[in-house]
Amino acid sequence: MDITKITLIALISFFSLLVIYTFINIIRNRIKEKENREKVIFPEKYAYILNQKNENDKKKKKKTFFIKKLYQEYVFFYDSAKAILISSLIGYVIFVLIFYLLCNDVLLATILALSYLVVEYIFIDGRITKARKKYVKDFSSAISVLSTSTEAGNTLEKGILAVTKRDTIGKKMKEEFGRINNDLKNNKPLDEALENFYKRNSMFQEVSMFVVIIQFFNKKGGDGLRDILDELSQSLNTKINNYSEIDAEVGLYKILMNFFIYGYFACILVVKMFMPTFYANILDQKTTGYLKVLVSMFLYILAIYYYKSMMRNSAEG
Repeated sequence: MDITKITLIALISFFSLLVIYTFINIIRNRIKEKENREKVIFPEKYAYILNQKNENDKKKKKKTFFIKKLYQEYVFFYDSAKAILISSLIGYVIFVLIFYLLCNDVLLATILALSYLVVEYIFIDGRITKARKKYVKDFSSAISVLSTSTEAGNTLEKGILAVTKRDTIGKKMKEEFGRINNDLKNNKPLDEALENFYKRNSMFQEVSMFVVIIQFFNKKGGDGLRDILDELSQSLNTKINNYSEIDAEVGLYKILMNFFIYGYFACILVVKMFMPTFYANILDQKTTGYLKVLVSMFLYILAIYYYKSMMRNSAEG
């Protein structure tokens, strides 16, 4: 192996370890911050209520496959995933044809074209991340409106109605509070209306906190509700700020990671220009060659999945 290849491998290994080390430190710090926020928001006298709800949710829920989760989140924010599914399918077929022209093998082309779906995944996940930020920000604004309304002596129902009329709050959040309002108008108990709200928004931890808070204080007559809503609003603002802090802290590493992600895709498209026998050598190895490509693609997908998961977990806990 010549010195150029050794140097390249060493540099890639060094930067990869640096990225992993940075993400681990950020996640560790965010977990500590999350624990501190929960201690402030949920004093010991009623923390057991949240813990009990979380235990019940864990029993009911099973871990969702990340592709299914991505689909569910996209539908939640954009109502339908039909257009994105069609574009992904068409794009995949096009790249199968492109790779077939490069390697003259259907099976190999089918495997290599999966890299396009990874790029599509990055694009979709980016849209969802922006939508989550906006939604959390709107949820924080909605809680502030509720807090102000209850401070003015209005009932919780009037506060919920006020949220649906606030122009500064996004359409999706107003629709969700509108559904709570409609449930209450249809004589559903507050607990049931809130539980329905939680089921629709279970992907957001703060919704669980919000539901527990309202249910608890509704049973206790509403004493101290405004203060606890303010604390929850601050927690949501912290989550919003976390995204900005992470972007600043790992900006260089994100650029490097994106270079690896898109660089892999670009390399397998243009490699034949620099190594004309590259695909022929893979095909000459027959089963072993296919296996190597499959393992490479699997590791590529796995690395991006963990990269995206770490970024979200470090921001949201």
